Amino acid sequence: MKKTYITNKGALIVSYAASHKDREIKKTASFKSKDGKTGTLETEDKDLMKYIENRPDFGTRIVLAGAQNAPKIRKEPAKEIVEAANYQTAREYLMGRGYKAEEINTPAKIERAAKASGIEFKGLNG
Repeated sequence: MKKTYITNKGALIVSYAASHKDREIKKTASFKSKDGKTGTLETEDKDLMKYIENRPDFGTRIVLAGAQNAPKIRKEPAKEIVEAANYQTAREYLMGRGYKAEEINTPAKIERAAKASGIEFKGLNG
């Protein structure tokens, strides 16, 4: 059974011993963090689950995803990257996406509209 753990300490590396036949093997696992604040670790490794759930900071520093005290995971929306040599090209692209000309009549308004729509214009130089 797969479990997801969350930490509010960002990227975190844990070392643990895993049973393998008649010996123990030292392993490490990493919590991945996109924002530097919330780290996540998804695993099916029973030794790792046992190690994490027996840590003194389990339930405070590290929690199981879906638990009441689990921090929310913010997912970054996917950005659409569009080549645009100038603001006029970017404006025309946004108008094709439903924006009215008067809503995007300045470079600042074009940039705000693009950000709100999840669009990043590459090569934009005015």
